[in-house]
Amino acid sequence: MLRTRFLIITILVLILISIPAVALAQETDVTGDEVPTLVEVLTMLAGGGGLGAIVSFLAEQSKLFQGLAAAQKKATVLAINLGLPILATALLQFVPPDLWAAIDPYWKALAVGFTGWVTSQGVYIVQKVATKFTR
Repeated sequence: MLRTRFLIITILVLILISIPAVALAQETDVTGDEVPTLVEVLTMLAGGGGLGAIVSFLAEQSKLFQGLAAAQKKATVLAINLGLPILATALLQFVPPDLWAAIDPYWKALAVGFTGWVTSQGVYIVQKVATKFTR
């Protein structure tokens, strides 16, 4: 019973980890190894696509977030989910296109690194589950 529950939780975590990548691919028409531009990501954030899954995943990785009481966690997640689309919209409206073009290569490098980190977290979870089931 406990192993089945743990397996279900692990599968759900892996699905949640993959949601941002799928949402990004659908929102930005990404093909192959292409990384969406920062403007495309901000446009997606302004529309809210995949935001809840991304915020939840990143919050769970934070020790500061883990130290909060349940009510504080709910308020923090709500504030982030409300604030990020507003911030993204403001950035898209007020930052000149030349600045976006200058930032883009650094954004792509950061995005590739973040994707590698998320992938490593998924592999770690799978290895943990495999180890538990083989014992």
